[in-house]
Amino acid sequence: MRRGAFVAAANRARYVVEKYARTPSIPDALVIMAKAYKVMELTELSEDAVRVLELNYPNHPGIYEVREVILQ
Repeated sequence: MRRGAFVAAANRARYVVEKYARTPSIPDALVIMAKAYKVMELTELSEDAVRVLELNYPNHPGIYEVREVILQ
């Protein structure tokens, strides 16, 4: 994400979510997906990732980060 490789970041995060579903890295991967999709103007995908994050990890601090990015 820091290098501007948003497609790569989204793909790697999606891979983590799909292949490692029962690990503690899932919420962070969802945050990365949501941010990357938002930057790439894929609003629907970004909102889907946020929705999954909110449903499964309602107290995760990344939700607020993503909401700030979405509001910008």
